[in-house]
Amino acid sequence: MRTSYQRRSGIAAIVVLVVTSVIMSIVASAMVATVRSNRERKVERDQIQLRFINEAGALRAVKKWKDDPSFSGDEWVLPIDPQSGLSATIRSSFQQEGKGSKMIEIVSILDHPNPHHRMQLTKTYPVQTSKE
Repeated sequence: MRTSYQRRSGIAAIVVLVVTSVIMSIVASAMVATVRSNRERKVERDQIQLRFINEAGALRAVKKWKDDPSFSGDEWVLPIDPQSGLSATIRSSFQQEGKGSKMIEIVSILDHPNPHHRMQLTKTYPVQTSKE
């Protein structure tokens, strides 16, 4: 026959187990949320960096085209972080739109060492060819 002390200690053990499992699930949820938030922050940072790289590629291509009107585009590799191997590839190409205007297409690729983290941005910018 069980004594009331044994019953109470059994109930206390169950309560301790339930409370421990609830605390562990809360901690696990907080850790998952932190990891997800950190990853989203890195993706957002890379997207902003890719937009800046794309604009830099457009400015570089327009400057090269102004220096040499026969310039039709090129490919440029920009090292970002040599330690991690992070770099960007920028491809520029000009297309004649109409009389007095061209369009420049810039394709920027963030070459992340991890293939799952690579990003690409393609933008087209108008360029005036006639002088006003």
